[in-house]
Amino acid sequence: GEGGGPRDGAPPGQAVGPRGPQPGDGPRPPWILVHADEIDLDRNKIISRDEIVGEATKAFAGYDSNNDGKLSQSELSGRGGSRSAMGGFLKGHSQEIDRDGGSIRTRTEVIGNAERMFARMDRNDDGRITPEEIDAARRK
Repeated sequence: GEGGGPRDGAPPGQAVGPRGPQPGDGPRPPWILVHADEIDLDRNKIISRDEIVGEATKAFAGYDSNNDGKLSQSELSGRGGSRSAMGGFLKGHSQEIDRDGGSIRTRTEVIGNAERMFARMDRNDDGRITPEEIDAARRK
């Protein structure tokens, strides 16, 4: 509600809705862990670099309404966009993705961010996040 307390049905310590993360919410699991099933497009329990880069590319294209290879704040906040986990991440974390501090997010920044998230989970750098790597990240 308005007081910033927990919302009905929300797990303790879990950020919900427009409230966003708050001090005291506790550590958030890596985005890939939360959305592993959505990213694993071929449902083989392995997330490939191609799957996450493909999702980042598709989400970017969903917001890039003028097809100029850049996302303005108006494109990110406007109607349309990409209805996917990666699309939601892109919209909700656009400031973090903006590596050069400009107000425009480029395709390179978006895909580079997806690749960095992937690399943190791909412990053996084989281009695949296996169930064992996912379990190890969950135990952390």
